[in-house]
Amino acid sequence: FEFELGDRSLGHLPGQFAEISIPGIGEAPISISSPPVENNKFQMVIRNVGNVTNAIHSLSVGDSVGIRGPFGTSFPMNHLKGKNLIFITGGIGLVPARSAILYSLQHRDDYKDIAILFGCKDPSQRLFTDEIDQWRRRDDVILHETVDHKDGHEWDGNVGVITTLIPKIEEFDPKETCAIVVGPPVMYKYVIMSL
Repeated sequence: FEFELGDRSLGHLPGQFAEISIPGIGEAPISISSPPVENNKFQMVIRNVGNVTNAIHSLSVGDSVGIRGPFGTSFPMNHLKGKNLIFITGGIGLVPARSAILYSLQHRDDYKDIAILFGCKDPSQRLFTDEIDQWRRRDDVILHETVDHKDGHEWDGNVGVITTLIPKIEEFDPKETCAIVVGPPVMYKYVIMSL
């Protein structure tokens, strides 16, 4: 979904979220998936899983919603300047990480090597497929994808958990590299051990 504020930008940083409200129904926290911009538009990925999100999915172009925010801790993109970046995202963890990925690509000269590792349950769960294809074609980004299992879907890529992608990255200096890891809680322990 793309939202447009009246005459100002949201003023968010990569990784933050906002509260979206529908009068008479309620409010829900949603990750901002677009990078900070000077204009008055921003993007969110909203799954239809409850009363508020169902109401949002029922809206038409031009309808109004309430927006509060931004809230939450952001990725420290200024602190990461001059470092190698490894984005490790599982499932819908790509949604908040996308804001930081796009920010780092917009400011490409500020960072050394950039690697993006994305994993999901099966090929039908892949997100931002057009953008992932664009990232894959760039000569200044390393991108690897995996799925836990094919489950009858057509898939020629890696099959296995996200940690199977980490060895595919060329050697990197831990002192010069920062990992941004976003995904289901079960993933963190194994990603940290692998790193």
